[in-house]
Amino acid sequence: MSEQLANPPDEQLEELVVDDIETIRAIADPMRMRLHTELDEPRTVKELARIVGVPQTRLYYHVKILERTGLIRVVSRRVVSGIEERTYQTTAKSTTISPALGPRLAETGAIKATFDMLASEVELALDDPAPIGDPDASVIALSMANLYLRRDQVTEFQDRMFELISEYNAEPRDQKTEYQLFVEGHRRRNAS
Repeated sequence: MSEQLANPPDEQLEELVVDDIETIRAIADPMRMRLHTELDEPRTVKELARIVGVPQTRLYYHVKILERTGLIRVVSRRVVSGIEERTYQTTAKSTTISPALGPRLAETGAIKATFDMLASEVELALDDPAPIGDPDASVIALSMANLYLRRDQVTEFQDRMFELISEYNAEPRDQKTEYQLFVEGHRRRNAS
């Protein structure tokens, strides 16, 4: 017996704006951050365990925290050998931190957890012998640059960047390779 819930996977929100510290702290854990990333597609805890290489029993705690904070949701349930198996997915296709939380982010550990996870993912991807930037490489871009923007150009830059990201994040996904993108921009301390 399988039960589809009120919000099937195709009704995922486009964006979830996180505006509370409790949710940020929940995702600041490297394992929960990884699970959240893997749940862009519907998966059971058993499937997650296979993907991340950790026993299922160690994941239930993390999944419950992600569900409690609204970062993931149950999208279906079925009974397997008398036990309910739940399938989870992220609540939204994109999760953004509210700008109002900016000054408090450092205290949550979320920034460090993000960069630690990012470093691990990039190090694994760099094992690919193809040169960085090659269309067949695991790492298609690795760059750090200084931007020089007037105040009035900041919003224009953000809008164009997010428009480009949205264009390439659009459905359909078939016959496409998934890439992860992390974007961070900050004003240098010595800049005016």
